[in-house]
Amino acid sequence: MKNSRQYCGERGSAWSIVGREDIKLHTGLSPGVLPICYLGVPLHTKKISLAQCAPLIQSIKAKLPSWTVKKLTYAGRLQLVTSVINGITNFWTISFIIPKTNGDITANASANVAWEICCLAKDKGSLLLRNLDAWNTACAFKMIWLLFFSNQSIWSSWFRAEILDGNIQMFWVINTSQKHSWLVNKLLDAREIIYPWIRQRVQNSETTYFWSTKWSPYGKLSDYLQTVGAMRLPVTKNATIAEQCENGAWVVPNARSDRQLKVISYLTTLSLTDYGDEPEWWPGDQKQPRFQTGKIYDLLRPSTPTVSWHREVWFSGGIPKHMFLVWLMVKNRCPTRDRILSWGLQTEPRCLYNNVSDESIAHCFFECNFTWDIWKTVALKCCFNSSRQWQTILHQLQQHSTNKVHKTLLLLCWQATLYTLWTERNNRLHNAQYSSSDGLVRQIKQTIKNRASSLRIDKPKFPSSLLQLWFSTFST
Repeated sequence: MKNSRQYCGERGSAWSIVGREDIKLHTGLSPGVLPICYLGVPLHTKKISLAQCAPLIQSIKAKLPSWTVKKLTYAGRLQLVTSVINGITNFWTISFIIPKTNGDITANASANVAWEICCLAKDKGSLLLRNLDAWNTACAFKMIWLLFFSNQSIWSSWFRAEILDGNIQMFWVINTSQKHSWLVNKLLDAREIIYPWIRQRVQNSETTYFWSTKWSPYGKLSDYLQTVGAMRLPVTKNATIAEQCENGAWVVPNARSDRQLKVISYLTTLSLTDYGDEPEWWPGDQKQPRFQTGKIYDLLRPSTPTVSWHREVWFSGGIPKHMFLVWLMVKNRCPTRDRILSWGLQTEPRCLYNNVSDESIAHCFFECNFTWDIWKTVALKCCFNSSRQWQTILHQLQQHSTNKVHKTLLLLCWQATLYTLWTERNNRLHNAQYSSSDGLVRQIKQTIKNRASSLRIDKPKFPSSLLQLWFSTFST
């Protein structure tokens, strides 16, 4: 059968003349030469290059310099990245393994927070941006999943027949090779990560290899028993579990180490049936019926501890630009004068509110008398006995145990106060414009009123309670 077909090798350039003419006759298609562009992405048999990613880069860059982007706040830019930019890159990351580069297409500014940190979850103290490297890897893992769990896939059928010689378990033991395509070798390189997630449910054990298949809780036995040194089990390299059973009884050697004893004990607990062995999908030690890219992406992201203040920064009903600024403040990434001096730059160190003490986040919020008078007024209206220390206030907000309406109003007021005061600070620095404390309090009150009113469209009951509380505490 194989000799009667015309094949095109990985590095071959064309079908046979007869086969090509037959295809043209029956389909009406004309032959072409790779690489070509299909559905906006390049098709190529080799590793995709950075030059071939130029359409993707240009699509992203085209979204950045428009007038709408220039007018966006940081929170608006965050929304642009999480919706539009991720949507542009999504199709490419599903289709290819994207090459990495150290180039900077944004050109001219340093970041306040490292990108790796920005890609962490919000409860980890970050922005939940997408880590494209981890997302691209998760998408590539779906191709491996198709090999084991999708018999209808044309690509997986070809892979099993041509690369694995019809034996799917060979995926765990074959070596990378120059005769394989770049993509095949990249998938083989990913085996160490995905191996614990593909388990074999042993039934007749005829396709379950003793050393390479994950059939026991001890992982790959060739690695698990390697530390034993010369005391290896007398089981051949390519032996299946079925070969260790004769006439319905297990034929196992004597254990010569604790690890060997564990493996042999587990083997003897298996009950063989007449059904074929089946792979099972266990990402993160949880059995899943199908592949979910998002869950695999979560497993590939670095694990970091949860921060205690995330609920006070990111909360339902908050104003996005306020929450983003407070996040920068909590991480001490705002360009206060003490930070500017720490960078080796020359600047006046005095606080822009009172010109007495040196400026820092702790001083501005709220060791400074000017800012403290404003926050004290707002906090008392919320029945909140606030400290003047920055870290202590965060702790007080975390321990605040009133109902949801009171907590939401308090957080709105706190963040609106920080945003208004920071705006006032920048107006004094850049525009030489000064506002009185009474005027700033009025701005804060108007901001909270507008926000509470805007929430009534989607959820009328909760905003109504918020407005009632607002008018009862901030009535003139």
